[in-house]
Amino acid sequence: MIVITGLDTSRSFNGFRLITKDNDLNGQCIAVNEKDTTDARLFPSVEEAKKNLKDNKKTKTMPRAAKTPKVNMKDMVKITCYRKTKTMRRDKAMAFYLDCMYNSEGSEHERYETIYFQLKDGAMTASDEEDFRS
Repeated sequence: MIVITGLDTSRSFNGFRLITKDNDLNGQCIAVNEKDTTDARLFPSVEEAKKNLKDNKKTKTMPRAAKTPKVNMKDMVKITCYRKTKTMRRDKAMAFYLDCMYNSEGSEHERYETIYFQLKDGAMTASDEEDFRS
């Protein structure tokens, strides 16, 4: 994310707001679509921005913030380990407990292994406690 303070210049061109500030952008220009502010493009100079926007060429779009995927509650599992309960997404929990399982030994390994296989079998709740183990 680029934060620009104290704009040196800002002008409109073909539906885009051209923004420059020499100290922050090193002479570069950001073109922001005035109708869709998520459409922002970075150019090496104002002249290059005008040329590309006039010719309507595809330009390098600035990266947007990643959208957070909607989590289906069916994918959420409740895990009790070391008497602490937390809720996690199944895929994240399986990856976490598989990693824990491979990086531990003895009773700790058995604890993580129990939880991992309960999750792998499709359980909505998993625990390392004796009464949950089969």
